[in-house]
Amino acid sequence: MQRIISKSRLLSRGLGSHSRRCFSQLLSQRADGDVNIPKMPPFDYTPPPYDGPSSAEILQKRREFLSPSMFYFYNNPLHVIDGKQQYLFDENGRRYLDAFGGIATVCCGHCHPDVVEAILNQTKRLQHSTIVYLHHAIAEFAEALASTLPGDLKVVFFTNSGTEANELAMMIARLYTGSHDMISLRNAYHGNAAGTMGATAHGVHHAMNPDPYRGIFGSDGEKYAKDVQDLIDYGTCGQVAGFIAEAIQGVGGILELAPGYLPAVYDSTRNVGGVCIADEIQSGFARTGSHFWGFEAHGVVPDIVTMAKGIGNGLPIGAVVTTPEIAQVLTQRSYFNTFGGNPVCTAGGLAVLRVLEKEKLQENACTVGSYLKERLKSLQEKHEIIGDVRGRGLMIGVELVHDRQLKNPAKKETLHVMDQMKEMGVLIGKGGFYGNVFRITPPLCFTKQDADFLADKLCLEFRSVASKKMERKMRTLAPQLRNYMFGRNATNYHVRRFSFSRNAEELSVEEEAERKVGWLLKLIFLGTVSFAGYHFIPYMGDNLMQHSIKLLQVKDPLFKRMGASRLSRFAIDDERRMKIVEMGGVEELLKMLEGAKDDRTQKEAFKALVALSQSGAAAEALYQAGAIPFIHSTPASEDAEVMSYKSSLLSRLQDLKYEPISSEADTNRCTRPFHDVPVPLIRGHLKLAQDLSMYTNKRAS
Repeated sequence: MQRIISKSRLLSRGLGSHSRRCFSQLLSQRADGDVNIPKMPPFDYTPPPYDGPSSAEILQKRREFLSPSMFYFYNNPLHVIDGKQQYLFDENGRRYLDAFGGIATVCCGHCHPDVVEAILNQTKRLQHSTIVYLHHAIAEFAEALASTLPGDLKVVFFTNSGTEANELAMMIARLYTGSHDMISLRNAYHGNAAGTMGATAHGVHHAMNPDPYRGIFGSDGEKYAKDVQDLIDYGTCGQVAGFIAEAIQGVGGILELAPGYLPAVYDSTRNVGGVCIADEIQSGFARTGSHFWGFEAHGVVPDIVTMAKGIGNGLPIGAVVTTPEIAQVLTQRSYFNTFGGNPVCTAGGLAVLRVLEKEKLQENACTVGSYLKERLKSLQEKHEIIGDVRGRGLMIGVELVHDRQLKNPAKKETLHVMDQMKEMGVLIGKGGFYGNVFRITPPLCFTKQDADFLADKLCLEFRSVASKKMERKMRTLAPQLRNYMFGRNATNYHVRRFSFSRNAEELSVEEEAERKVGWLLKLIFLGTVSFAGYHFIPYMGDNLMQHSIKLLQVKDPLFKRMGASRLSRFAIDDERRMKIVEMGGVEELLKMLEGAKDDRTQKEAFKALVALSQSGAAAEALYQAGAIPFIHSTPASEDAEVMSYKSSLLSRLQDLKYEPISSEADTNRCTRPFHDVPVPLIRGHLKLAQDLSMYTNKRAS
C-alpha cells in the first residue's frame, strides 16, 4: 500500500513534465506527416561567396564607432550581404524571405535589374550637379510622378528622406495659411527632426486616434472626427495651418483609420482655412493594392502629399507634391536642398515607376495581399493570441494579445515569435504603441507561395506559443493537485456546520472517520490512475521518441536540435536508451553530428550521445558503429559546453574499455558518411545485448 502511495506521488509530481510532452507532441507531428514542415519556395539564385569581416567583428565595430541609439532586431543579429527580389542572404549564403521590405521601402524587389541599370547608367555619366543647372532626369521624374496623382497636385519638391518631406510640407502649410497650429494624431509617426517630432509626440495639437480595434468609438469615423472639430473650436484660436495623417499608420502598427474619418476631418480643416497633408511615405506607391496612393481608398484629395521609401526602392530620396497655388508661397522665402533631385536618385525613381507599371505590381499587391490576409484571418480563428488582423494589400498588421476581451498586449510573445521566425528563414517587423504588432510589408513581387510559407511558419510558432502557455498552466496546476490529493488541512471547528457533534472530542472522532473514508477514496483513485499510467504512458513515450528521431531527419538545424534535445531527456534508463538505439537514434545522431555547421547543433548531438552512452549495451552499439574515430574527427569548438560533452563521451567509452580503432582500413570505414555503415551490424549487437540481459535477469530471479 505504501508503495502505491509513493508511486502515485511520483505520478502527481510528473504531471507537469508529462503534460509538456503531450502538448509538445503537436510540434513533433510535423515529422510524421500530420503537420507538414513548410518549405521555402524555390529560387534560382546563389549569392557569390562572402569573404569579409565576421558578424562578431562588425558588431564590435558598430558598438565602438556608431551611435548607441542604433538598435537591431533579434537576439542574434542578422548579417545581410546580398538581396534579390523578395529574398535576402546572410554571410553563409542562407536565404531569408524578406516580409519587411526594409521597413516598407523595397517595392520592386531587391536589386531589380531595371532599377540597377538606370542607376549605373546615370552614375557613369553624372553623379551629382545641383538643381541650379538643368538636367533631364529630375524633370522627367517630376512629370511622371505628378501623373500618378489626382486633381491639381502637379508641383514637386524633391528631398532626401521622408522626414525632410514632412518638414517641408508643414513649413509650406504654415506659410500658406499664416497660422502655426498643426493637428496630428496621438499614435502618429512623421519623422525624427525637430518639427516632425512635434507632430509625432509633443508641440502640436493631438487628436484622438481613430483606431477601429482599440479606440473607444470602434469603427465610427464620424465620432472620432468630432474630436478634431472640438480641438479646433476649443484648443486653438479658431484657425489652423493644417492636418497631417497617414492613411494607414505604419510605425503605429499598420492601423487603418476608421471609415468616414478622413472626409469629415478634411472638411473641418478646410472650413477654418487649413490645408490637408497626406503622409504617403509608407502607404504610397501601390503598396495598398486597391489604389496607388493610400488616401484614395478614403475618397479624399489632399492639398499636399509627402512621399519617400518606395519612391526609390531604397534610394535616399523623398518628395513633396502640392498644387501650383500653394507651391507659390515658397517664393516668399529662400528654400534650397543641395541633394534634392540628385540625378542618380531621380533616374532610379523613374525606373521604379516604370517597373511598377510594366510588371503590374499594384495588381499583384492587391491579389497576394488579399490572399495573405485571408490566410492570417484563418490563423486568427485557431489561435487566441491573435487579437486583430488588419491592413490593405501588402501592408498588413497582426496584433498579439493575451486576452481578446481585455486586449492586453503580448509584447514578450511578439519578440519571441519574431526571433523564431528569423531562425526559420522569415523576416518580419514589429510596431504599434505597445510593440505587439507584426508589420508585414514585403516587396510587391511577393507571391502566393511566399504568402503560404509565411502563414505556415507563423502557424507553427503560434502552436509552440500555445503549447508553452499550456505547459505553464500545467506547472501551476500540478502542485495544486498534489496539495489537494496529499495535503492535510488543519481542523476548523467553526466551519463544520453540517455536523451534529457538539464538542471537540466528538468532532475529532467524526473527523477521523471522514479522513479514513477520504484516504480510501484517494487510494482507489490513485490506483486507477497508476494502473492507466503504467499501461499507456510507455506507448506515448515510444511515439514521442519516434517523432523525435524523425525530427533529426529534417534539414533545418532548428528541428534537429529539438529532436536531439528530446532524446537526451528520454534517455533516463537502460530500457529507453535501448529503444532509442533500436529505432535508429544512434545512426541519426551521428549523421546530425556529421552535418552540424554550428556549435549549438554539435552540442545537442553530443548531449544526446552522452545520455545514450550511460547504458553499456548502447555504448557497445556506439562503438560498433565506429563512433570513437568519428568523434575524434569532429573539429574543435570554441564552445566550452561542446568540448565538455565531447570529452565526457570519449571518457565514458574509454571507461568501458573501448579503444579507438587503429588500423587505417578500419578508420576509413568508420569515419566515412554514416549512411554507409551497415545497419544489420548494429541490430545484431543489440539482439545479443538483449539476450544477455534476459539471461542475467533469469539467473538473478
